[in-house]
Amino acid sequence: MGGRDVWLRLTKAREAKGLTRAELARVLDIYRQAISSFEKGIKAPSHETLMALTKILGFPERFFVSNNSSPEIMGAVHFRSRSTATKKARMSGRARGRWIALILKECSKYAQLPPVTLPDLDIADFELLDKSDIEDIATKVRRYWLLGDGPIANLTKLLKNKGIVISHLSSGEKVDAFSYWETDRPIMVLDRSKTAVRMRFSLAHELGHLIMHRTVENDYLEDKQLFDIVESQADYFASYFLMTSNTFGRVYYSPNLSALEQ
Repeated sequence: MGGRDVWLRLTKAREAKGLTRAELARVLDIYRQAISSFEKGIKAPSHETLMALTKILGFPERFFVSNNSSPEIMGAVHFRSRSTATKKARMSGRARGRWIALILKECSKYAQLPPVTLPDLDIADFELLDKSDIEDIATKVRRYWLLGDGPIANLTKLLKNKGIVISHLSSGEKVDAFSYWETDRPIMVLDRSKTAVRMRFSLAHELGHLIMHRTVENDYLEDKQLFDIVESQADYFASYFLMTSNTFGRVYYSPNLSALEQ
């Protein structure tokens, strides 16, 4: 087995596990430079080291020798709760997102997914959007999908029927969800350990990202000020998309629990 074969998969397996090169090297009791050499294809690990890697990273040996590399995620990956998520959690999520894209590519050989029917809105600069603009965008999405202004019975089913791929992973970190575009196919990934209500809001939140922030580059999200803008916009979109003001105002009459339940 050549070093390049390991390099094709080792980096992403390490990232999906949330380990740095130094941390993996400490667990293996080898030099950090050795991990770097493996990942760059300069040197191949011994059979004993490869067996240790499969055990630590949780992947079979055949995973590392596969030539079927995962697609690169070219655009931004939007993480809900990114401000509290660790850098490792984001790294792990991005690596797993690549595999979802790979699985999707394989499944597409045998099954035809619904066409993507998201409105193509001309948003020149997301930083200039105010609340009224976002309300207008949310309303346009509802009109485009012929939803009216009432409650959405099953948001997951709706989004899948509109061509959005929804996957569930247990993140184990403070990441509720993340989303990205794989070429022309939108993908959402949710943490299955969250409550149904929280996942519902996360779906609407990520929908806001997919529609309003498709042109945002990933390095923009490393800027805290820009990140806060993007997240607050997605939150407001989700709130208005799920509960429009003109219908909510007619049914809400009291803040007590019985009235809210109705």
